[in-house]
Amino acid sequence: MVMTLEKEDLLRTYCGMSPLMAKAFWNFVNAETVNPETVQVFRDNNLIDSCEQITIIGKSVYRRIAEILGGDWNPPAPVFVGPFLDELETLELHALKHPSIQAHGLRQVHLKVLRALALRPRQVYGALRDAYGEFALDELLAMEMIQCTTTQFSQVVLSNKGSAFVASIVAAHMPAVKINVVVG
Repeated sequence: MVMTLEKEDLLRTYCGMSPLMAKAFWNFVNAETVNPETVQVFRDNNLIDSCEQITIIGKSVYRRIAEILGGDWNPPAPVFVGPFLDELETLELHALKHPSIQAHGLRQVHLKVLRALALRPRQVYGALRDAYGEFALDELLAMEMIQCTTTQFSQVVLSNKGSAFVASIVAAHMPAVKINVVVG
């Protein structure tokens, strides 16, 4: 299997693993030899149990690894489409002055996480934690803007509240659209 930069990015984003760790987990699940220290890492991260059986979390991660390495992975679609998606991608977060941002006590890091999840849903907690910090994720969980468990490999999604918040921010910064109505 050829490891491309795209596959490396997908492994880190959606599996929470480096290419080497993903390959080692692939090998372990397929009964190939893996060093004992790496097996212990899998155990410590609840990918396998004390009897070295793959856990439910491990099965989910393995499925994503297999799809990514096999070229069959279809990342989840962005939360928004069309003009909303275009606006979200280009929105300058540092320039936002929307009143609900201050009302919710949100900082730039929170907005970055929310945008990242709207553009690329189901990223794993560990990858988001590494990029934005555990404190920011904990705050968004407390505000009920995101949903997940706080384990390395759990997938994170925007909650309904988080999606509605992002939609309101994007809508407030979109140029007005004129609609002509013909009454006949």
